[in-house]
Formats: sequence, C-alpha cells, structure tokens
Amino acid sequence: RSSSASAWPPGDVVHFIGTVWRLNQETFCDFVEGCNAVGIRVVRHGTLAVPDPTCPGREDRTAFEDDYRFVLDDERLALERASLFVPTFQGSEHLDGDNSYIS
Repeated sequence: RSSSASAWPPGDVVHFIGTVWRLNQETFCDFVEGCNAVGIRVVRHGTLAVPDPTCPGREDRTAFEDDYRFVLDDERLALERASLFVPTFQGSEHLDGDNSYIS
C-alpha cells in the first residue's frame, strides 16, 4: 500500500532502490511488514513489475512510500547515505535457474 510522504513522521527510514518483481515480491513484503512493526519507514524507488497492491492481503501491515521513477546515480548515492541501511531483495528464485544473478 502506498502512503504519501506527509503521512509519515520523521524518523528512521530505509530506501530500497530497485524493482519489485514476482521473484522477490514475498521477500520485499516480509521485509516491509517487519519494518512497519518496529516503526521504520520504507521508501521504494524504481519501477514496479507486480500489480498493485504490491502485498495483496497484507496492505494493512505493509505500508510503504512508492517513488515510481528511475533514480540517477547522484541521487541514488544520496538516498543510500540517508538510509538506515540499504537492502536488496533477490528472492529464492534468483539463486536457482534462469534468473540467477547477484547484484
């Protein structure tokens, strides 16, 4: 579920810069749910390859801000520096088969 930036209080934030694909969708949703549970705000930057809602059936527990645009290198570096940490979501299918890669 997307939320406007004005709805979030200032505090800890994690910036995820990348795409939510079918292959990493569950991993991303689990991560967002965990962050929400401890008060960490999640902002996703990049394209979305799964239908909206991103986390079907869990919208009330997986609120995150969605920035649907491509982020250039200078801004990406600034977002990484501002982030509590910088996550990546490969999903188990990235390790097995035709979609295997590590970024």
